[in-house]
Amino acid sequence: MSILIEASPSFENEWVDFQEEWKYEKEKAPYYLILGDFARHVKKLYELKEEELLNEIFRAVERLHTEGNSYVIEAATVGFLEALQNISATQKGRASVYEKYLLPETEFWWKKVNKFWETGEVMVDDRNGT
Repeated sequence: MSILIEASPSFENEWVDFQEEWKYEKEKAPYYLILGDFARHVKKLYELKEEELLNEIFRAVERLHTEGNSYVIEAATVGFLEALQNISATQKGRASVYEKYLLPETEFWWKKVNKFWETGEVMVDDRNGT
C-alpha cells in the first residue's frame, strides 16, 4: 500500500483507518477491502478529471505488477484492477475508460481479468508456459 499512498497521498487517511481497524489481525487483514476502497478512490479521481494523478497511480500499479511477489501481483490484479472494473461496470464498456492509463504489465493483467469474466479463463501468467 505504501506505493499506492505515495502515488495518491489523499488516500492515506483511509489506509490509516484500515490499519487501526485491523491492527490485531495484520496477518489475516482483508487487504482486498482496502484495495476495493482504493479502486473507488481512483474512480472518484477519474470523475474529477485528475489526469496527472491517475497517471501517477497507474505507474504505481505497474510497479506492483513488475516488482511485487506473486501475492502482490494477485492483490493488484484481483484486489484493485478487478474491483475497478466491477465498480465502473454500471454502463457497458465504462471500465474501458481506464485503459488509456494502463502500462504494459498492468494491461496484460487487465486483459486477464476481462477474459476471466468473459470465458472463465483462469488468471495466470501464461507468457512463459506457466
